[in-house]
Amino acid sequence: MMYCSKCGAQVAPGSRFCSGCGASIADGAGLHTQQGARLPRKDPAVAALLASLPGLFGLLGIGHIYVGQTGKGVAWLIAGIILVFLGFVFAITIIGLLIAIPIWIAGFIIWIVLIFGAHSAARKFNDAVQRTGQAPW
Repeated sequence: MMYCSKCGAQVAPGSRFCSGCGASIADGAGLHTQQGARLPRKDPAVAALLASLPGLFGLLGIGHIYVGQTGKGVAWLIAGIILVFLGFVFAITIIGLLIAIPIWIAGFIIWIVLIFGAHSAARKFNDAVQRTGQAPW
């Protein structure tokens, strides 16, 4: 059985176009033989856990690195380290504490959003691998 490499739909032998998405299937270039068997599955719970535990210490983005969004994960990792550093630097003085508190609140909100984002990214990754055999990013 053959599958479309773009959407994962089953393709009849001799077809020129995918019946699921309309992609051109020229000489087997847009086909693969096993639906969703090319990449390992990413567990959404593990992605959320990897986003939450290190995130408590300002290490944001680990969950995104786990699901293959390395650039996004590294960017959030750097941003998280900067947020923690600035939060502690400003917390040294009373006036600085007025700046540190909003930084901590922003960091907490970002942390929560990234937990849900990593969980969602793992689900999107699994759906894409099942449909196309390839990561969505």
